[in-house]
Amino acid sequence: MSRTLSDISPLFVMGFGRSGTTLLRRLLNSYPDVFIRGEHHGYLRHVAEGFHAMWNSEIAMSDPRPWQQLETDPLRASDPAQSWLNPLDRDGWIGVHRRYLDSIFLPPELHRHRYVGFKDTQYFYHDVDRTIDFLKLLYPHARFVFIVRHGLNSLASWHAAHENLRKLSDCARLSRQWSAQTDRLKAIHASGSVDSYWVVYEELLRGEGGIHSLLRSMGRELGEAQRAVLAAPPGASSSFAPGDATGFNKRWRTIPCAWRALGTTRMQRTLRGTGYQAPRGVALNGAGWTLSQLMRLRTITRLVRHRFRVNHPGGGVLSTDTHRHRHGATGAEPPA
Repeated sequence: MSRTLSDISPLFVMGFGRSGTTLLRRLLNSYPDVFIRGEHHGYLRHVAEGFHAMWNSEIAMSDPRPWQQLETDPLRASDPAQSWLNPLDRDGWIGVHRRYLDSIFLPPELHRHRYVGFKDTQYFYHDVDRTIDFLKLLYPHARFVFIVRHGLNSLASWHAAHENLRKLSDCARLSRQWSAQTDRLKAIHASGSVDSYWVVYEELLRGEGGIHSLLRSMGRELGEAQRAVLAAPPGASSSFAPGDATGFNKRWRTIPCAWRALGTTRMQRTLRGTGYQAPRGVALNGAGWTLSQLMRLRTITRLVRHRFRVNHPGGGVLSTDTHRHRHGATGAEPPA
């Protein structure tokens, strides 16, 4: 018999890139009745935006009568205007989107699974992201799993995995995104508005922490198959713990000093708020602050230059044609 995501237990994993989302997905998929899909570039953010545009509009759903009635009785269509006639009420609007997501994430071959969902890293960089509101409306009993990793180690992983990420602007962007996403996911989890679980990457590698709360809610436990996933080379990486003689927890030291300084400055508040330590040192913090201010100054300078060029295409010097257009063909000077 065909099932939908509403009939099972949707499970959605979210976190920053290079922070363990894939490891967590592989661990969950090691259970025979769980299947978590991979990433989709935050596509549902745009679906959620369109969904809420209709959902929050009283006028758009003010006359959801059958189309046959509207077609045969056009002169008696209700106010405010026939241009807003819509065959869907709010329950129908939810149903359309449930069927749409079922077609993406729950093909027939997965109907035997009890837990199905996705993991993605592209959500909640911005305040306007309403993906979780959207998913909660569609699936009130869904589970959301938020995984976090020390921001500097995420930076180090990005730097090592992508040769095109070498500019300070790359470091600034990644630091800003990590902080913004971590703060928002933490706020959602603390609000209790959804059934959410907080998994710390460094604890997950040791088989500890929030993963146990999640598995208990699913009636599962961390067994040999799951510990094998955690022990596999792609899973074992690093976190931050100064003085660790084993070499574990020191990946952040592989990034350039400028990235380390700038990342520490840009992430410091969120690191502390999430329970992580940040590297200390007058030179490091001073360098990070200086780089941060210089980058802000460069951004402001570029913005001023851009606006000047828009307002003065000739670079501030009027061309002959522009001068004639403003002051007449004779080129006479304007009156004093």
